Amino acid sequence: MSERIIRKIGRGNFYLLAFVVGFVLFFLLQVAVMYLGVGIISYKNPNFLKEFQVAVNDYKKMTDQMWGVQNLSQFIGSIILAILMIIIFARNLSQDFQRFKSEWKSTIPMIFLGFIIIYLVNIAFVLIYKLLGVTGTSQNQELILAALDSSTGVFMLLSVMLLAPFVEEILFRKALYGAVQDKFKLRPLIAILISAVIFSALHAVDLFFFQYLPMALVLCTTYSLSKNNILVPIGIHFLNNSTILIYFFMTVFL
Repeated sequence: MSERIIRKIGRGNFYLLAFVVGFVLFFLLQVAVMYLGVGIISYKNPNFLKEFQVAVNDYKKMTDQMWGVQNLSQFIGSIILAILMIIIFARNLSQDFQRFKSEWKSTIPMIFLGFIIIYLVNIAFVLIYKLLGVTGTSQNQELILAALDSSTGVFMLLSVMLLAPFVEEILFRKALYGAVQDKFKLRPLIAILISAVIFSALHAVDLFFFQYLPMALVLCTTYSLSKNNILVPIGIHFLNNSTILIYFFMTVFL
């Protein structure tokens, strides 16, 4: 499908269109599924919608039922978007997989090296923030941890660990990076910076933005060094997000 569209509108326009549509669906699908669930529950509990709207602005007021709606909506929305991405980028993904297999001696070490760099930089930033008197973590991280504590936390775990690495890498590396490089004809360094900054801003717009930026730079750089093989940053992103398993099992079994 993607090759037919590319032939009609050009590769650069295709990537730009894929990013814009994907970025909108990234939020819209989750919201649509969420309010569908809210509507179903509100049929039996008319006050649920009002209570849910209040709790969305203050997650500490979220009940377990509300977290169920939130976690399931993110999980279902991410699955739908992932399926659409697989359909659109099927040929690209197949080519990247073939290259990954033939170049595994370089791609696999790159994945582990990228993960180690991100892990070490995160530790460094935690220490720097402590020295500066900055406590806590980003709101994005707080929401994830709170969602994991709910009875439906497994759906958030699956979203963060399995779906997010695929969806976000296709969106910010394959589509956005591709648009900057092929549509606007900018150098790889500029494409890396633009993709990394937008990715980081999506996760945090406060001081914790700088904690996400090194991760984004590693993901973008390895994507460029692997000759735009999307499986490399997906692998790094997956390993990084998998560390949340430690927290999940601690909350479940301890």
